[in-house]
Amino acid sequence: MWRLLLAIALIVLSGCGFATPTAPSPVAPTATLTPLPPTPAPTATPTSTPPAPEPEVARVYSFPERLYPGDWVSFSVEPLLPELLETQMQVRIDLPDGEVLEANALPQSLDWVSRARFYWAWNTGELVGAHWMTVTLSLPDSTVGQRQLVLPLTIAPPEEALPPELEARWAVTYTDGFNLHYLTHSAAERDLAYLVGEAQSAYEQVTLMLGHTDIEPVDIYLMDRVIGQGGYASSAWVAASYTERLYPPVGMERLFRHELTHRLDSGLGCDGTPALVREGLAVYVAGGHYWAESLPLKMSALLQTERYIPLERLAQNFYTHQHEISYLEAGALVAYVVETAGWEGVARLCTGARGEGDDGERLAEGLRAALDIESLSAFETVWLRWLRALQPAAAAVTRLQLEWRLMETLRDYQARRDPAAHFLEGILFDPAQAAQRGITADFVRRPRDAEAIALELLLLAARQALEAGRLERSAALLDALEAVLLSGFPTEGEAAEVLDVVAATLVQGYEPYHLSYDAARAGYRIAAVDYARWPTQVWLFAAREGGAWRISGPQMEE
Repeated sequence: MWRLLLAIALIVLSGCGFATPTAPSPVAPTATLTPLPPTPAPTATPTSTPPAPEPEVARVYSFPERLYPGDWVSFSVEPLLPELLETQMQVRIDLPDGEVLEANALPQSLDWVSRARFYWAWNTGELVGAHWMTVTLSLPDSTVGQRQLVLPLTIAPPEEALPPELEARWAVTYTDGFNLHYLTHSAAERDLAYLVGEAQSAYEQVTLMLGHTDIEPVDIYLMDRVIGQGGYASSAWVAASYTERLYPPVGMERLFRHELTHRLDSGLGCDGTPALVREGLAVYVAGGHYWAESLPLKMSALLQTERYIPLERLAQNFYTHQHEISYLEAGALVAYVVETAGWEGVARLCTGARGEGDDGERLAEGLRAALDIESLSAFETVWLRWLRALQPAAAAVTRLQLEWRLMETLRDYQARRDPAAHFLEGILFDPAQAAQRGITADFVRRPRDAEAIALELLLLAARQALEAGRLERSAALLDALEAVLLSGFPTEGEAAEVLDVVAATLVQGYEPYHLSYDAARAGYRIAAVDYARWPTQVWLFAAREGGAWRISGPQMEE
């Protein structure tokens, strides 16, 4: 996805504005705005102080990551000037074909930042090449002024689309209890039997634990790209990532269990409770956040650090706290309720937490109903004493800190290279609406240049080293990743080597999804997908000859 930032800015007066749609459809324009003249460039003398750079006015994103003819495009406009953040701004987008979008900026997304969002608001039609759009930010009924950004909008020719883009269509397979939706010609279609089995196991476990029997089957949508940590859900459906280069620590059965819990937690009356309760229940039912783990033992390790978040603070704006810490605390809280009061206690927790007040007050009421405890602070004292009595493994704290570092690096990569995937800032598109409208791009298109692929492969290697207990190796890989994200790829070292191997593989018509170094042969074994026979998987081998990498193969994947 490309990010537009104050590319060619016509800055007039001292006002600025944003807008967020209140519905997927754009609001009809109410006025025609006269284009604003550019501010004359300041005159400088040889001895004058260079003028300060203009402040960044807004972040403007287009979704999906790259545009082709016929795409339905979404836009997000986020204000950045401090004097505008407390004002409801108006946003107008003038598009290349003359269409106009308008909306007001409103707090939204999981981070509750003021944004203008336009969902599937404009179709590129038959346009190709470089075009321009104008974003006008203004205060309502104000003479203070406007800010106007003139930004590039590039639409690539359809023949440049990578597989399975041109052939991807929504399809569905029906099973007992759920319907599994997938994109044709994708990894999910190729591995459909495996995914049905994983989803079936997860569905049986979740319905057994929650006691939920839905009259209607659950709809699960498989996305051929990574979104967030791997999935999201609503009261009507579950969305889960499944693609070859699945770089988050995702096990499909555990991911399905987590997201199905969100879809089915109304069986315990938990669907209207604070996010801390709902996410904690999902982590507990899944048996861990990313891996099978003892939540109380892991929480005990957390208490040996200085990163614990008091429950009163954690309950407020739950999603804005450090992700892994907040989910661990929430899961360990639910684990304690189950340990001391059983599933009946969880049901009472949810019933009590559905009342009035802010999320901290509702959590306190839920714990009072579940455990007959007088206050949130009283619960916290007893809970923390119980956790501190546990004995986590000696390396648990180091592993925990590496896990945080891995996931923060992963999200940094997404924020820099794939903003649509970032769980706080990206757009969590409704896959059911997409399937009805035949929209596939937002669920398959993602960065696939050599640098992005190399970064994802390094993330995958760091994750696998962590999972194998090779903590020093994981830390070294994270060192390399952080340096690349900060300063770009180096000219030598492992990160440079991985980038060179990826580039050589792409030239041969294959996209890598896993690398492993073979010391005996002084080269890399490459698991890749063949562009010409997508999604056929093959094995390749990269060996250095002179100053370049030679790719041999392919062999069909074992």
